[in-house]
Amino acid sequence: MELLSWSGMVIVGLTSIGLLISHNWRYSILFFALQYVGIFLLITSYRPIEIAGVILLTGWVSGIVLGFVLLSEQSVSLSISTDTEQEAQILPSGKTFRFFTICLVLLAIWALTPNMETLAPGVGQAQFYGSAILISLGMLQVSLTTQPFRVILGLLTFLAGAEIIYDSIENSVLITGLFSVVNLCLALVGAYLLIIHSTEIKQ
Repeated sequence: MELLSWSGMVIVGLTSIGLLISHNWRYSILFFALQYVGIFLLITSYRPIEIAGVILLTGWVSGIVLGFVLLSEQSVSLSISTDTEQEAQILPSGKTFRFFTICLVLLAIWALTPNMETLAPGVGQAQFYGSAILISLGMLQVSLTTQPFRVILGLLTFLAGAEIIYDSIENSVLITGLFSVVNLCLALVGAYLLIIHSTEIKQ
């Protein structure tokens, strides 16, 4: 079980970095789906597999909603790809800046997370690291872009990290359900904003 938790932490870390540096919305959706596989592995160590499965399904449904809108609205897809390429050439959103920022964030997590374990003794170290990575890189994603699609992905990533740490402390089905509802609502808001953006482009 410990091996599954650390595997989940590694998956969460790699996919969160992938979401930050990806310039293709399809890859971003793929990274987002794989991220929830890592979250599933982290949560199964202290929650029943049925609960972890609900969280996994919620994440995948959120990704499907966003992906379906982007797939059906080709103008938005093209706009996101073009805007992302332009962002990659301009600091502070360029590749170099993101790379060093990610390194600094991961270094801070590595230094500070072990000291945070005293605040919640029952939470495993892998869960702490995974949650800290999701929260930190999710906030970083939101702060480095103005695109609704990437902002929503950043918020969903942040929320997933908060859910891991809170779920490990408070084993409540109600809280899990609440997080799932908020996740789906964020995905729907993101889909709505993308549709509005597509309408503006067509006009």
